[in-house]
Amino acid sequence: TTTTLAAAAGGKNLIPEETMNDGNVCDDTEEMFQTLCYKKCALLTNGIAPFRVSAWNCCENEPCDVKKIHTAKGGGPFQLPCHGFDISADGHCPHKAGACYQDEEFFYGTCYKSCKILTNGEYPNRSAPTTCCKTTGFGCIMPSNIKMSADFDVGGGKGDHDPNTLAVPHMPIESITENTTGPSAADLLDEKELDKKGYSMWEVVPGKVVNVREDPTTDARVINVKKGGTIFYGKLTGQNMWVNLAEGGYMLLKVGGEFLVGQVNQHPDNDAEP
Repeated sequence: TTTTLAAAAGGKNLIPEETMNDGNVCDDTEEMFQTLCYKKCALLTNGIAPFRVSAWNCCENEPCDVKKIHTAKGGGPFQLPCHGFDISADGHCPHKAGACYQDEEFFYGTCYKSCKILTNGEYPNRSAPTTCCKTTGFGCIMPSNIKMSADFDVGGGKGDHDPNTLAVPHMPIESITENTTGPSAADLLDEKELDKKGYSMWEVVPGKVVNVREDPTTDARVINVKKGGTIFYGKLTGQNMWVNLAEGGYMLLKVGGEFLVGQVNQHPDNDAEP
């Protein structure tokens, strides 16, 4: 169970579901680097190099060993802006903290109602504030591929008759991705309900970085990464070799006899051996 702004807002269908109070002011699949939100290195490299060291580079460890720096395949020594690892979650340019509404898209750091919705899928790609295009890139130079209208220069709240949503283009909304004034994520979880389902509080061993996988197998897709000291709710599964996270996903309990995660407030003598 993940605490989300959508739940707090009564399920407003324009508000994307985001994990709140986790310290991440970007989308759940993004990370802050310097002042912009980038797609997580853990996802871009399938967990191999989870530490971002530049707009275009990810590293296997922290502090980074220069021999373990990764760059997007095919990029060569000269990386183009908004390509390779220099992207946001949607594959476009990195952006400021926050997120757009679910019916919006980023265009040069600004949230607009998506061209796909505005044109019923006929011109799904935005090429300017007032222009939608059938294709991408240089194809949008051709007049036959584009449609122009002042009605395209709007925010996702346009036409929803809700005074609380923005009807004009806007910067990413940080309150969608993080609540800096509310209680912690742990406080917002229904602990009694989690206890009934067999979940308890766990912590990633300090100094470790652990991949969260879609399924309890080592070749499953990496969907997140958690660093040392991170607290989460989970329960043992898969012959006690994996921890199933309450928020979704699985973490390997230990590798080569060395524990990666451990239960919080549990005496070492009582630690359950897998």
